[in-house]
Amino acid sequence: MTTIVRREAKNSPKLSTKLVVYWAERMLAVLHRAEAELSVLLTDDRTIANLNRDYRQKDRPTDVLSFHFESSGAATSVEAEWLLGDIVISLDTAARQAQSRKRPLEEEVRWLLAHGLLHLVGYDHATPEEKRAMVSWTRKLVRAAGNAPPNLLVPLSTRAMKTSVTTPRSVKKRTAKNTAVAPRDAKPRSAKKRVAKTAATTQRSAKKRVAKTAAPTQRSAKKRAAKTAATTQRSAKKRAAKTAATTQRSAKKRAAKTAATTQRSAKKRVAKTAATTQRSAKKRVAKTAATTQRSAKKRVH
Repeated sequence: MTTIVRREAKNSPKLSTKLVVYWAERMLAVLHRAEAELSVLLTDDRTIANLNRDYRQKDRPTDVLSFHFESSGAATSVEAEWLLGDIVISLDTAARQAQSRKRPLEEEVRWLLAHGLLHLVGYDHATPEEKRAMVSWTRKLVRAAGNAPPNLLVPLSTRAMKTSVTTPRSVKKRTAKNTAVAPRDAKPRSAKKRVAKTAATTQRSAKKRVAKTAAPTQRSAKKRAAKTAATTQRSAKKRAAKTAATTQRSAKKRAAKTAATTQRSAKKRVAKTAATTQRSAKKRVAKTAATTQRSAKKRVH
């Protein structure tokens, strides 16, 4: 069994990583995964909010996240079954929840660890039935984990553990068969080697998840950008066409109005000039007739 617990939260509440290892070992034993490899990260709200945003598209901190182990094509069925994955717990959120529920931080983290571990082995809470089953199993794991004994640093294999859950014979056979395929006692490995192997596996899985998430995100961003550009271009064309049509109608109206005004003014000027000319002609004719008449009278006398 290999359970790696790392802490990357400088300003978060203190919690012993060895205590989390202690709980994880007992929970794995209840789930018949005593030989499984598990990675647990104790972090802060900022880190878990980034993970929650990148992998679940929820830009806010949460209490616990679970990441399944993604096996490559060369991985055997035994590796796929016993390399569980990663659990990330925010100590900041756990401390707030513990305070609101009026219980110690250790109890809250133990509950979150059980919750995340159940997700890794296939449990979910999408429906009311699944939620009831998951809560029931979470309570079983929390009871089985118990509290940390004084001899916390003693390996689990040197201590007797009494649990109410007995391992079925089929599970014992399966564990013996898997051990025969990849015996752990045949070639003992140091803790450093196990840590390095688990860290490398976790890193490869994280890179694959990031690449897998980044590709659809990049494609979606390109599609959105292309769609936005096309929409913007169509809108600009519509606005330009509408503006041109409005400008053309306004110009036609102004030209028609100006032509009508000019025509009316020209008519008025022509009528006024004609009337003036007619009055002047009448005056000249009358004046000429009067003068001619006076001249005729003078000649007669």
